[in-house]
Amino acid sequence: MRTAVPSILILVLTAPAARAAELNIPLIVRETAGQHRFYQTVTTGVPLRPGQCTDVGKLRVYSLERERQTGQTKRVYHTAQFRELARWWREDNSIRWVLVDFRTTLQYYETRQFFLTDAAGAAPASPLKVTQTAEQIVVDTGRAEFVINRRNFNLFDRVRIDANGDGKYTEDEECVSPSPENGSVIEDTFGQEYLSSAGTTEVRVEEAGPVRVAVVAKGVHRAPEGKGYSRGMYGFDMRMHFRANSSLVRFDANLNNSQPKPIGCPTFEDYSLKIKVNITPTVNPNKGAEDRTSKLAMYAVYGMAPLIGDMREGESVAIYQDSNGSETWKINPGIEGKDKGKLSSFRGYRVYKNSGEKSEVLAQGDQARGLTELWGARFGAVVIPKYFWQQFPKAVEVGHDGTVRVGIFPREYSAVHWLPDAGGAGQEFWIHFFSRGQGKKGRSEF
Repeated sequence: MRTAVPSILILVLTAPAARAAELNIPLIVRETAGQHRFYQTVTTGVPLRPGQCTDVGKLRVYSLERERQTGQTKRVYHTAQFRELARWWREDNSIRWVLVDFRTTLQYYETRQFFLTDAAGAAPASPLKVTQTAEQIVVDTGRAEFVINRRNFNLFDRVRIDANGDGKYTEDEECVSPSPENGSVIEDTFGQEYLSSAGTTEVRVEEAGPVRVAVVAKGVHRAPEGKGYSRGMYGFDMRMHFRANSSLVRFDANLNNSQPKPIGCPTFEDYSLKIKVNITPTVNPNKGAEDRTSKLAMYAVYGMAPLIGDMREGESVAIYQDSNGSETWKINPGIEGKDKGKLSSFRGYRVYKNSGEKSEVLAQGDQARGLTELWGARFGAVVIPKYFWQQFPKAVEVGHDGTVRVGIFPREYSAVHWLPDAGGAGQEFWIHFFSRGQGKKGRSEF
């Protein structure tokens, strides 16, 4: 089964020419991972000289393409999005840096040249749409619909996949359903959970365009019904990025201790992001309905075959990185202080299979990617952490029922966690939701 991975591209900026009648800055994009990229999003910052551009609304991205029938070369404009980053305020206040997002298709190891210009030209229409009410934000990428609760932020109220390709989203295409247990969750040392949905203060669209939409959510983790620590258990600052024609979401999750009124430095057992995918377990035709399994693949190390297995009711599988995975794991645990060298329990990572109170080690090694894929009869999800082993301790756990836990400060660590006053920490990762009815078309956007 083909597994989704983040894009691996190289974009080369050549020196911009002096200001002429028309702006033309070459952008060179190289595909370096040996994959065919359908509707790939390319993002880069572009420097500009004084006087070259004063309005991002005039910018376009095009490439020169040869027509098959006539052999002539013509300009082809691409769906693009631009954001001003800085201006030449000591000069003429023209734009100094601009963030450019545009979409294209790349073949295996292909190198293509594009141009940033201010010449007029029409790009293809984008399916990406976002609507915002007092209750929710709805992002329609053209391939998936994401509903975000503005009152009780739990990552997603709903995720629906356009499995039929008709541009409509129905109940039988619902990959994620509303649940207050989803979201950003902290568990204290007494077993009490504090939820982002109970302490939401702000959810809004931060940026919207034809290529990318960014939504930011902020608040404080609080226990339901007024239980637990009355000041709340640390703040959350979450950004989610959506792309046109994609069911891939990028998360920038940040935990902080920066409230206007100090809360102290309470210890906690686990800080994770949780989401439950609507998985219908696969039934083994040889054994009948009593043998219902969900499928799992964990890609621990680059270049190695994945660990693939079945999960039955009540089971979960977790990949956990405890240390840096090198010969220095005992003396370089990533912290300072008197407990240095005592907190990491073993070298590298382990893959555990959990069933009730039993836990079995399925595999172990030095440095894990943490890339995990879970699927059932209809829907699935791929979790792609960034710098998984480098930012140890880290964990990804998936359950037979479709529950996914991304452990940013995982309970598997030998010690409790805490944040200093005015401190913070975070994790960047992706989740790709897919419907098995999409086939290859639904899995090829990377």
